[in-house]
Amino acid sequence: MNIHVHRILLAGILAVVIFQAAATARAEEKVTLSDMHICCPSCVKAIQTAAATVPGVKCVASQDDYTTTLTADNLATLQKGVDALVKAGFCGTPDNKAIKIADVKAPQGKVTKLEIAHVHNCCGKCTAALKDALSDVKGITSNTLEPKKTSFVLEGNFDAGEAVKALVKSGFYPELKEAK
Repeated sequence: MNIHVHRILLAGILAVVIFQAAATARAEEKVTLSDMHICCPSCVKAIQTAAATVPGVKCVASQDDYTTTLTADNLATLQKGVDALVKAGFCGTPDNKAIKIADVKAPQGKVTKLEIAHVHNCCGKCTAALKDALSDVKGITSNTLEPKKTSFVLEGNFDAGEAVKALVKSGFYPELKEAK
């Protein structure tokens, strides 16, 4: 065979190898959630456990900088991973515009009682952070917050939306059960 035939064969083989590599390579999707509540190793474990419920999601939670990075093969799986964290009572600010965290729908105006459920609260530090977040909400006169309890009641004469905003801003995602 002459040198031109060798070059053509080599170019063909190289093209096939490149094509196969490109076909098997997958684009990885990623989101980093910042401003999360991650005060202890138990928070980290809870985040990792929630993310692990979604096949194909990889999770790295950092107590040092209060962030969680999720990766997946596609946006739909990535969104499911974020949804799992929200369901576990965590919230953060996503750096990927394609990822959405649903707003918590709070009653309009003032309430005298608000029952909140499914907020992450694994330890005394979590409870202190929840109380601190709610301390700036005018009109809350009492709460039933206790360490390791994921549900609690707020009472007083306060704006439910402000209470929800305060919790979300502090990295918690509340589920509202009852308001009066």
